[in-house]
Amino acid sequence: MAIGAVVFAAVTDPAGPVPIALLAVAAGLFGVWARWPPTPTLVLAAGVIGLVVLAKLSGGLDGALFLISLLAIVVAGWERSRVVVVVVVSLAALMTPLLVEFLQPGDIDAGIWMIGIAFPGLMSWLFRRQKELTAQLEDARRQLMARMVSEERRRIARDVHDLVGHGLAAVLLQVTSARHVLRRDVDEAERALCSAEDVGRRSLADLRSTVALLRADGESALAAVPGLDQLPTLV
Repeated sequence: MAIGAVVFAAVTDPAGPVPIALLAVAAGLFGVWARWPPTPTLVLAAGVIGLVVLAKLSGGLDGALFLISLLAIVVAGWERSRVVVVVVVSLAALMTPLLVEFLQPGDIDAGIWMIGIAFPGLMSWLFRRQKELTAQLEDARRQLMARMVSEERRRIARDVHDLVGHGLAAVLLQVTSARHVLRRDVDEAERALCSAEDVGRRSLADLRSTVALLRADGESALAAVPGLDQLPTLV
C-alpha cells in the first residue's frame, strides 16, 4: 500500500526525482517496521512524517499524504501502547497537514486531509478493538466449556462413587449376615448370599450404564439413563 501511494502521488502530481526518492524511502520504512517488529513505532512515525513533509516542499506530490493515512492505520491497528497511538495519530492527523499548509500555503486543503488521516486511524482502532473483544469472548467461552467439563466429571465421579459404595455396602451386609447364620441356618445363609449376588449384579449393571454415558454422545447417551418405565422393577 505504501508503494502504491508513492506511485499514485508521482503519477497524479509529478515532481522531481529527489522528492519521489524521499517518498520511496518513507515507503521502505513501513517494510522495515513490518520486517523487524522491534523497530519502534515512534521511529517509523517520525521518519514517515519528516520525509513526506520534505517531499511536499517541492510543491507537488499531493498523494504523498496517503502515506500519513497509512501511518495512522498501522499505528492504531498494531501499536500496543495507547499513549503512543493517541500521540502519533493526533500529530499525524492535525500537525502534518497544518505543517504542510504552513510551508506551502494553498498547496493542499488541510481540513480535508485532517479528516482523511484521522478517519482511517479511527477505523483501524475500531477494527482492532473488535478483534480484541472477539478474542476475549472466545477465551471466556473456552473457560466456560472447561468449567462445564470439570463439573460434569465431578458429577460422574459422585455417581460412580455412590453406585460402587452403596453396592459394596449392600453386598458386605448380606455376606456378613450369611457368615453369622452359616452354621445355624444354611438356607438363610444361602438366601443372604443370593441377595448379595443379586445386589452385586445390579450394581455392576448400574456402573456399566453410568460408564456408558462417557462413551456415548447425543441420544445414545440418553438411552443409557434409566427411565420411569423401570420404576416398578426398582420398587
